[in-house]
Amino acid sequence: MHAPLRSIALTLSAISTLALAAQVSAAPTDRQREFAYAMMTCHHHAALMQKYFHGDIPARVPQRAHYSELASTAAGKKYVADHIDSHALREDAVQQLDQLLRSKNYKDLSPQEREEHMGATWTHIIGTCNEVAAKPPAAGTSKK
Repeated sequence: MHAPLRSIALTLSAISTLALAAQVSAAPTDRQREFAYAMMTCHHHAALMQKYFHGDIPARVPQRAHYSELASTAAGKKYVADHIDSHALREDAVQQLDQLLRSKNYKDLSPQEREEHMGATWTHIIGTCNEVAAKPPAAGTSKK
C-alpha cells in the first residue's frame, strides 16, 4: 500500500515541479516587460485620442497599431491583463500628452491653431508608438 502512495506522491511532485518550471520560463524578460509597458501606454494614448476626436480621427494621424495585442504577445496575456488598467499607465499617458501640448502656449493660439497643434501632437504620439511597436523584443533575449 505504501508503494502506490509513494508513486502518486512522486508523480504529483513531478507535475508540480514541471508546472512551476513552466511558469518561471513563461515570465517575461525585462525587455519584454518594458515593451509591454510602452505598448500599454500607447493603448491609453489611443483611447485618449479616440475620446478627443469623438471617434472621427483625422486622416493625417497615422493608423494605430494593435498596442494591447502587441503587449500581450511580448509579455503574455496574464501580465497585460494584470497591468493594462493601472492608474499609473493612464497617468503616464496623460503626463506625456500634457508635456507635448505645453510645447506651445495654448491660450495664445487661435481655435484653428489649437486644432492643428492637437492634430500634430496626436500624429507625433501615434507615430512614436508605431515606431516602438515595429521593434518588438525577441523571445527570451534578455534575462529576467
